[in-house]
Amino acid sequence: MTDPGHVKVEGSAQVDAPGAFDFVSSLGDYAELVRFRNGQGEAVLDLHKVKKPTLNKIQGLDFQGSTERLGGDDS
Repeated sequence: MTDPGHVKVEGSAQVDAPGAFDFVSSLGDYAELVRFRNGQGEAVLDLHKVKKPTLNKIQGLDFQGSTERLGGDDS
C-alpha cells in the first residue's frame, strides 16, 4: 500500500477468534503474531491459504513488544 488515503478492499475473510486482536509482529511472508485485546493471550495468524486463514492460539507466550492497530476500529 503506497497511499493510505486510497485503500481499496480486495476481499475479506473471517477467522475464529475469541475477540478483537492487534497485529504485533510479522513472522515471515505468511504469518503474523497477534495479541488479543481482551487479555486472552497471543496467536499466530497463518496466511498460507489467503482465502481461508487460520488463527492458532499460543499458550504461555509472553511477547514483550508493542502492538500495531490497523484499520478504523478503535474499540
